[in-house]
Amino acid sequence: PMISVKSIFRKSASVSAESLWRREVRLMRERGASGGYHVGDARDTYGDEYQFVDQYRNIKFIKVKSGSSKAPLETRTRYCIYVTLGGKNQDTPKTVTYYDKKGKKRKQIDISGNAHRIGDVVIPTPHTHLGYMHDGKTRSLSVREQKTLDTILRVWDIKKSKD
Repeated sequence: PMISVKSIFRKSASVSAESLWRREVRLMRERGASGGYHVGDARDTYGDEYQFVDQYRNIKFIKVKSGSSKAPLETRTRYCIYVTLGGKNQDTPKTVTYYDKKGKKRKQIDISGNAHRIGDVVIPTPHTHLGYMHDGKTRSLSVREQKTLDTILRVWDIKKSKD
């Protein structure tokens, strides 16, 4: 369907509704992370639950504005890695979350917390949860994930030493 701009603005041109929609979606993807949208609560609009702390390449360090630390389920920033800070003062990396091309949570690395038991196998922390929800498959870190985690912890230590 076409939206005719001619009838509104001196018959200049026409713009497709789809191109306007794609532009708006692109702009939304450039915004922050969210644990979800809460209808009817103005203080919990999309992306309002988290506070940006720092960034290194495609890794963003965030903390929860109020309540307990939890990783965002979605983001509008494609292919970004979020490090959610936790602890008493929200100054310690708690989780590392990866997102797919649609901005949905793909996997989460728990840096701190309890080990998980799957059958007779104990998977120590840090470990990886695969999938959108936290109850997905759990496994030990891959070599690549361990390298990413080492980089994250090194960058965070450097930032903390400068503060």
